[in-house]
Amino acid sequence: MKKSLLVFALLMLSAILTKSFSQNCDYYIPLKEGKGMQMQSFSAKDKLTSTSDMKIVNVTTDGTGTTATLHVTSTNEKGKVHEGEFKVKCTGSGIVIDAQSFMDSKAIPEMKDMEVKIESIDFELPANLSVGTNLKDAQVKMTMSKQGMNFMENVVNFVNRKVAGQQKMTVPAGSFECYKITYDIQSEAKTMGMPTKTTLKSIEYFAKGVGNVRSERYDSSDKLMSYTVLTKIY
Repeated sequence: MKKSLLVFALLMLSAILTKSFSQNCDYYIPLKEGKGMQMQSFSAKDKLTSTSDMKIVNVTTDGTGTTATLHVTSTNEKGKVHEGEFKVKCTGSGIVIDAQSFMDSKAIPEMKDMEVKIESIDFELPANLSVGTNLKDAQVKMTMSKQGMNFMENVVNFVNRKVAGQQKMTVPAGSFECYKITYDIQSEAKTMGMPTKTTLKSIEYFAKGVGNVRSERYDSSDKLMSYTVLTKIY
């Protein structure tokens, strides 16, 4: 799988995680239509690479929990705009993110005219975090085919997820007491049968009543690749 597809998937996952909900949704951010936030992503050299605005446009509740629909508008450094909608479901104990809801095949040129199959192990985040807690692994598997022939397959595993500590973080939107969550991103892609493996490291900073205020991506040598910060809450 080409790098652009993986980067898009990881960006959307990070974006959705900023909207963490539970049945009592104010642990992260109030579950309310019209609520939103803005995040900006930067290169390791502090160059702005994209701006994403997210807004809750619909909230529904049934016997299994509450589902929020988010409208996301992202603009990259070249001014190209992408819009999409993504869903997050909250249960009594935390949130569950269906990866299939944020993998938007229409936004990825590589997927044009392809048959796309997405399977996932849900990305979960408990409503109450505590230092030292190990979190469940997650997985996204995407297979792209055309006329019955597999063209591309990618499996992304989110492993070794852990609440590693607490610290104060200052971002453009303010200063927040945060939980530090670390995990590894292991990607194995096969294009026409040729495998490619990549390992990244991620750090996310979550603040109670706010959500994800900063995300960092590192390569396998612990070198910073990019970071994302919360710039506005509205």
